[in-house]
Amino acid sequence: MLFNRCKQSPDTTNWSAISYSYSDKEVLQHLTDEQKGKLLGKWTFILEEVSVFLEALWKENDIYRKTMAVKKGNDSTTWNNTAGAWNKARDNWMNLIYALGMEFILDDVCFGKVMRLMAADVIAWHLSTGGKIDPNTEVWNIVPLPWEVFQEKAFCNREMIVSACKESGIDPEKSGWIAPRPHGVSQYKPTPELVHGVTVSNPFLAKILRQNKYFSGKL
Repeated sequence: MLFNRCKQSPDTTNWSAISYSYSDKEVLQHLTDEQKGKLLGKWTFILEEVSVFLEALWKENDIYRKTMAVKKGNDSTTWNNTAGAWNKARDNWMNLIYALGMEFILDDVCFGKVMRLMAADVIAWHLSTGGKIDPNTEVWNIVPLPWEVFQEKAFCNREMIVSACKESGIDPEKSGWIAPRPHGVSQYKPTPELVHGVTVSNPFLAKILRQNKYFSGKL
Protein backbone atom coordinates (compact mmCIF):
# COMPACT_ATOMS: atom_id res chain seq x y z
CA MET A 1 0.00 0.00 0.00
CA LEU A 2 2.77 2.42 0.95
CA PHE A 3 4.73 1.57 -2.18
CA ASN A 4 1.68 2.18 -4.35
CA ARG A 5 1.31 5.61 -2.77
CA CYS A 6 4.93 6.36 -3.59
CA LYS A 7 4.36 5.37 -7.20
CA GLN A 8 1.45 7.80 -7.36
CA SER A 9 3.80 10.63 -6.32
CA PRO A 10 7.08 9.72 -8.06
CA ASP A 11 8.44 13.27 -8.08
CA THR A 12 8.19 13.75 -4.32
CA THR A 13 9.26 10.23 -3.32
CA ASN A 14 12.76 9.62 -1.94
CA TRP A 15 13.57 6.65 -4.17
CA SER A 16 17.17 6.51 -3.00
CA ALA A 17 16.04 5.89 0.60
CA ILE A 18 13.61 3.19 -0.51
CA SER A 19 16.31 1.46 -2.57
CA TYR A 20 18.31 0.64 0.56
CA SER A 21 15.57 -1.69 1.78
CA TYR A 22 13.82 -2.58 -1.49
CA SER A 23 16.13 -2.83 -4.50
CA ASP A 24 13.49 -3.67 -7.10
CA LYS A 25 13.78 -2.66 -10.77
CA GLU A 26 10.76 -0.42 -10.31
CA VAL A 27 12.68 1.52 -7.65
CA LEU A 28 16.05 1.56 -9.38
CA GLN A 29 14.66 3.13 -12.55
CA HIS A 30 14.23 6.34 -10.55
CA LEU A 31 17.90 6.46 -9.47
CA THR A 32 20.82 8.06 -11.26
CA ASP A 33 23.75 5.88 -12.32
CA GLU A 34 25.79 7.41 -9.50
CA GLN A 35 23.14 6.45 -6.93
CA LYS A 36 23.00 2.92 -8.30
CA GLY A 37 26.78 2.66 -8.07
CA LYS A 38 26.79 3.89 -4.47
CA LEU A 39 24.05 1.41 -3.55
CA LEU A 40 25.95 -1.52 -5.01
CA GLY A 41 29.14 -0.34 -3.32
CA LYS A 42 27.36 -0.01 0.02
CA TRP A 43 25.98 -3.57 -0.01
CA THR A 44 29.35 -4.94 -1.12
CA PHE A 45 31.02 -3.09 1.76
CA ILE A 46 28.47 -4.50 4.22
CA LEU A 47 29.23 -8.02 2.95
CA GLU A 48 32.95 -7.42 3.38
CA GLU A 49 32.41 -6.13 6.93
CA VAL A 50 30.39 -9.18 7.92
CA SER A 51 32.94 -11.50 6.29
CA VAL A 52 35.70 -10.07 8.51
CA PHE A 53 33.63 -10.85 11.60
CA LEU A 54 32.82 -14.33 10.28
CA GLU A 55 36.51 -15.07 9.81
CA ALA A 56 37.28 -14.02 13.38
CA LEU A 57 34.50 -16.25 14.72
CA TRP A 58 35.68 -19.12 12.50
CA LYS A 59 39.17 -18.95 13.98
CA GLU A 60 37.91 -18.62 17.55
CA ASN A 61 35.40 -21.47 17.50
CA ASP A 62 37.06 -24.45 15.79
CA ILE A 63 33.92 -25.22 13.79
CA TYR A 64 33.57 -28.63 12.14
CA ARG A 65 32.76 -27.55 8.61
CA LYS A 66 31.69 -30.93 7.19
CA THR A 67 28.52 -31.24 9.30
CA MET A 68 28.27 -27.79 10.97
CA ALA A 69 27.40 -29.62 14.18
CA VAL A 70 27.86 -27.64 17.39
CA LYS A 71 30.82 -28.73 19.50
CA LYS A 72 31.58 -27.92 23.10
CA GLY A 73 33.04 -24.43 23.30
CA ASN A 74 31.40 -23.16 20.10
CA ASP A 75 29.64 -19.79 20.42
CA SER A 76 26.74 -20.95 18.26
CA THR A 77 24.54 -17.95 19.05
CA THR A 78 27.03 -15.38 17.76
CA TRP A 79 27.95 -17.51 14.75
CA ASN A 80 24.33 -18.15 13.78
CA ASN A 81 23.36 -14.50 14.17
CA THR A 82 26.32 -13.44 12.03
CA ALA A 83 25.61 -16.12 9.44
CA GLY A 84 22.04 -14.83 9.27
CA ALA A 85 23.32 -11.27 8.80
CA TRP A 86 25.61 -12.45 5.99
CA ASN A 87 22.87 -14.37 4.19
CA LYS A 88 20.44 -11.44 4.44
CA ALA A 89 23.02 -8.96 3.14
CA ARG A 90 23.96 -11.42 0.42
CA ASP A 91 20.31 -11.70 -0.61
CA ASN A 92 20.12 -7.91 -0.94
CA TRP A 93 23.38 -7.83 -2.89
CA MET A 94 22.13 -10.58 -5.21
CA ASN A 95 18.76 -8.89 -5.69
CA LEU A 96 20.55 -5.67 -6.61
CA ILE A 97 22.85 -7.38 -9.11
CA TYR A 98 19.87 -8.82 -10.98
CA ALA A 99 17.75 -5.66 -10.70
CA LEU A 100 20.58 -3.68 -12.29
CA GLY A 101 20.92 -6.24 -15.08
CA MET A 102 24.55 -6.80 -14.05
CA GLU A 103 24.54 -10.58 -13.69
CA PHE A 104 27.85 -10.65 -15.55
CA ILE A 105 29.50 -9.71 -12.23
CA LEU A 106 28.70 -13.21 -10.99
CA ASP A 107 30.97 -14.65 -13.66
CA ASP A 108 33.86 -12.87 -11.91
CA VAL A 109 32.79 -13.16 -8.29
CA CYS A 110 29.90 -14.90 -6.53
CA PHE A 111 29.88 -15.34 -2.78
CA GLY A 112 28.39 -18.46 -1.23
CA LYS A 113 25.88 -18.65 1.58
CA VAL A 114 27.00 -19.32 5.16
CA MET A 115 25.55 -22.25 7.07
CA ARG A 116 24.38 -22.02 10.66
CA LEU A 117 25.54 -24.40 13.37
CA MET A 118 23.12 -27.22 14.16
CA ALA A 119 22.61 -29.27 17.31
CA ALA A 120 24.73 -32.43 17.05
CA ASP A 121 21.97 -34.69 18.40
CA VAL A 122 19.55 -33.49 15.72
CA ILE A 123 22.09 -34.21 12.96
CA ALA A 124 22.89 -37.63 14.46
CA TRP A 125 19.19 -38.54 14.62
CA HIS A 126 18.69 -37.43 11.03
CA LEU A 127 21.61 -39.55 9.81
CA SER A 128 20.54 -42.57 11.90
CA THR A 129 17.13 -42.59 10.22
CA GLY A 130 18.64 -42.79 6.75
CA GLY A 131 18.88 -39.08 6.05
CA LYS A 132 21.88 -37.24 4.64
CA ILE A 133 23.67 -34.02 5.42
CA ASP A 134 21.66 -31.01 4.28
CA PRO A 135 22.59 -30.48 0.59
CA ASN A 136 23.16 -26.79 1.32
CA THR A 137 25.84 -27.83 3.81
CA GLU A 138 27.38 -30.00 1.09
CA VAL A 139 27.59 -26.94 -1.20
CA TRP A 140 29.05 -24.93 1.69
CA ASN A 141 31.78 -27.57 1.98
CA ILE A 142 32.68 -27.34 -1.70
CA VAL A 143 32.80 -23.60 -2.38
CA PRO A 144 35.45 -21.27 -0.89
CA LEU A 145 34.74 -19.44 2.35
CA PRO A 146 33.44 -15.88 1.80
CA TRP A 147 36.28 -14.09 3.56
CA GLU A 148 38.82 -16.03 1.48
CA VAL A 149 37.12 -14.71 -1.66
CA PHE A 150 37.20 -11.13 -0.38
CA GLN A 151 40.88 -11.47 0.51
CA GLU A 152 41.54 -13.00 -2.94
CA LYS A 153 42.97 -16.12 -1.32
CA ALA A 154 40.40 -18.13 -3.28
CA PHE A 155 38.34 -17.66 -6.43
CA CYS A 156 34.62 -18.30 -6.60
CA ASN A 157 32.11 -17.48 -9.33
CA ARG A 158 28.67 -18.50 -10.54
CA GLU A 159 29.96 -21.45 -12.56
CA MET A 160 31.67 -22.97 -9.51
CA ILE A 161 28.58 -22.59 -7.34
CA VAL A 162 26.30 -24.04 -10.02
CA SER A 163 28.63 -27.03 -10.28
CA ALA A 164 28.64 -27.51 -6.49
CA CYS A 165 24.83 -27.31 -6.35
CA LYS A 166 24.44 -29.91 -9.09
CA GLU A 167 26.91 -32.17 -7.33
CA SER A 168 24.83 -31.82 -4.15
CA GLY A 169 21.54 -32.36 -5.94
CA ILE A 170 19.87 -28.96 -5.48
CA ASP A 171 18.67 -26.30 -7.91
CA PRO A 172 21.18 -23.40 -7.76
CA GLU A 173 18.54 -20.78 -8.57
CA LYS A 174 15.55 -21.96 -6.51
CA SER A 175 17.82 -22.59 -3.52
CA GLY A 176 19.05 -18.99 -3.66
CA TRP A 177 22.71 -19.81 -4.29
CA ILE A 178 23.04 -17.84 -7.53
CA ALA A 179 19.77 -15.93 -7.92
CA PRO A 180 17.43 -13.76 -5.86
CA ARG A 181 15.05 -15.63 -3.62
CA PRO A 182 11.43 -15.52 -4.83
CA HIS A 183 9.29 -13.24 -2.69
CA GLY A 184 5.56 -12.76 -2.40
CA VAL A 185 2.52 -13.58 -0.35
CA SER A 186 1.26 -17.14 -0.78
CA GLN A 187 -2.43 -17.78 -1.23
CA TYR A 188 -3.99 -19.34 1.85
CA LYS A 189 -7.35 -20.15 3.36
CA PRO A 190 -8.15 -19.42 7.01
CA THR A 191 -8.13 -22.60 9.10
CA PRO A 192 -9.65 -23.35 12.52
CA GLU A 193 -6.14 -23.20 14.02
CA LEU A 194 -5.54 -19.77 12.51
CA VAL A 195 -8.89 -18.41 13.66
CA HIS A 196 -8.39 -19.81 17.16
CA GLY A 197 -5.09 -17.97 17.45
CA VAL A 198 -6.70 -14.74 16.24
CA THR A 199 -9.55 -15.15 18.73
CA VAL A 200 -7.08 -15.15 21.60
CA SER A 201 -4.87 -12.31 20.41
CA ASN A 202 -7.20 -10.00 18.48
CA PRO A 203 -10.97 -10.08 19.15
CA PHE A 204 -11.59 -7.43 16.49
CA LEU A 205 -10.12 -9.50 13.67
CA ALA A 206 -11.75 -12.64 15.07
CA LYS A 207 -15.13 -10.95 14.83
CA ILE A 208 -14.53 -10.10 11.17
CA LEU A 209 -13.57 -13.71 10.44
CA ARG A 210 -16.62 -15.05 12.26
CA GLN A 211 -18.83 -12.76 10.20
CA ASN A 212 -17.32 -14.39 7.12
CA LYS A 213 -18.23 -17.87 8.34
CA TYR A 214 -14.81 -18.81 9.71
CA PHE A 215 -14.89 -20.14 13.23
CA SER A 216 -12.77 -22.58 15.20
CA GLY A 217 -14.04 -26.15 14.95
CA LYS A 218 -16.79 -25.39 12.43
CA LEU A 219 -16.95 -25.79 8.65
